[in-house]
Amino acid sequence: MSNTFIFNDKKTGEILNRFLSGDILNQIISHEFRNKISDIHLTTFFQEVFWASILTEERNHHLLSVALSPSEPLLERGMDEKTTFKFKKSEKFNAKILAKLSPALENTNHHLGVWVDKDSELEIWGFTTDSKIVANVVEVGQVLVVGEVFETGKPIRKEKIAIDYSEINFIEDIQIPNLSDEIKSLALEMRKHKHGGTLLVIDGNKFKDYGIIDSALYFDTPKSITIEIDHLSMEAKKAFSRRNSENQDKNFALLSRLTAPDGATIINDKLEVIAFGAKLKPNSEESNENIDISLSKPFENFEIDPDKNKISKLGGTRHQSAARFIYDLKDNSLAIVASSEGKISIVYWEEEAQEIRVIQHAEYMFL
Repeated sequence: MSNTFIFNDKKTGEILNRFLSGDILNQIISHEFRNKISDIHLTTFFQEVFWASILTEERNHHLLSVALSPSEPLLERGMDEKTTFKFKKSEKFNAKILAKLSPALENTNHHLGVWVDKDSELEIWGFTTDSKIVANVVEVGQVLVVGEVFETGKPIRKEKIAIDYSEINFIEDIQIPNLSDEIKSLALEMRKHKHGGTLLVIDGNKFKDYGIIDSALYFDTPKSITIEIDHLSMEAKKAFSRRNSENQDKNFALLSRLTAPDGATIINDKLEVIAFGAKLKPNSEESNENIDISLSKPFENFEIDPDKNKISKLGGTRHQSAARFIYDLKDNSLAIVASSEGKISIVYWEEEAQEIRVIQHAEYMFL
């Protein structure tokens, strides 16, 4: 199995150096960390986590999370407090054991703790909340590695690396107009139902100017997934927020499920649901083969493919329909398209360049 997928070990030194850079205090910690963890260790770490994402446990794939972390801090100074559960006897570090243990921690804030044993081999020593270097399985064969970078003993940013089968890429955030934290949360919720779907975010009631086939299911009035509490006192707001948080999460889950049926779900910029199951038709006769797009991914040094610069070459019906919707509406409109495999694309209108922008693999920016 290890012969059919080999991690690009030329990247491991670069990965460690970027994760462990920082101020003088962090350099001391990094030095001891670097003395324990070699490029070979890191290569093995990534490869086994990748293969664990392929394996099933009780016929199911599990989204495991693995932290490269000592069971005892290398240095007490500057290390954040963490919760650990240490096994009486460590387990061997391999994909089979990782897959076996993964159901225990799925959807928790704990990771499987992995470190170097007395024989300089990696071992699984227990559970930890330490998150300085963590490999998270996003989907089968898709791993996101997150490392915290510190200054004056405090985390200031996170470096991210995507391992997606044969591709290994450093992640960079792309600034997208009108993409709020709430929309990001909805996009991640859309990944969970695994049906794929399209979420269209528009400015006010502008959708009335757009052609929608009668298959859409409308609400009598736009239904909000949030509740206005501006009129409440500060004490009442705090009490209300505590009581309402669970309902708010359920409302987000409901809205994301509305994207599962065939057709698009349409909301406005106040997160009010207008319709779902909508089939869209263009406003004009202009062919998708004549409309330009700019296709990108949130990866450092990503090169745009000039052969994929038209809507007609974008992919399936969902993506082409969303791109055409954005082209026709333009101002302040945004489309989120999720595939059944969990991949997210964001489509929006870039006003300054006067073109459609499509960001593929946007899930890596949100996770």
